[in-house]
Amino acid sequence: MKSARSIARPASMNHLDAGLATAVCLNVMRHVPPRWIEKEISMKMDTDKIDDAVLALLYLTTFEDRGAFGAWKGHDWDALDRLHAKGMISNPKTRAKSVALSEEGARRSKELFEKLFSKKR
Repeated sequence: MKSARSIARPASMNHLDAGLATAVCLNVMRHVPPRWIEKEISMKMDTDKIDDAVLALLYLTTFEDRGAFGAWKGHDWDALDRLHAKGMISNPKTRAKSVALSEEGARRSKELFEKLFSKKR
């Protein structure tokens, strides 16, 4: 029986090609990761940590509009749905290209960004 890796992608595909293919696949179909990624992940994912990272990255695209904060929603749809369920952002399932951050979401977004991505002195 062939391994999941040899079935999911050509053997001639190197890691650089696989990374590019992954980026393209995830960009085009954010909510459906390629099957070979799912099979290669042997650990259980901590969705709370993923949500924290996405919320921190939303801070990079945060803007203020009429006293409210918003951010562009170019992130994993499942993570955005969970952040909406936690009350951090508005419903991402709209035609708008951005989501509104709640007061708590804006505060937590900045806090997580500084915690995860600032350089230590």
